[in-house]
Amino acid sequence: MEESVRLQIIYETAVSMVTRTPEAWAEYLRFASRFYKYPFDNALLRSVRTNIESAWM
Repeated sequence: MEESVRLQIIYETAVSMVTRTPEAWAEYLRFASRFYKYPFDNALLRSVRTNIESAWM
């Protein structure tokens, strides 16, 4: 699978995760407020990565 296709799948999954409930959206906004200089896409992917890393701890 091409890298661009994998990133698109990750991005679409991340968007559905942060928009599924008002609480999930609020949690994402709290996270993104610390990365306000980043574009939405980058902050979103960073959020997903942080959630995955915290799940492993």
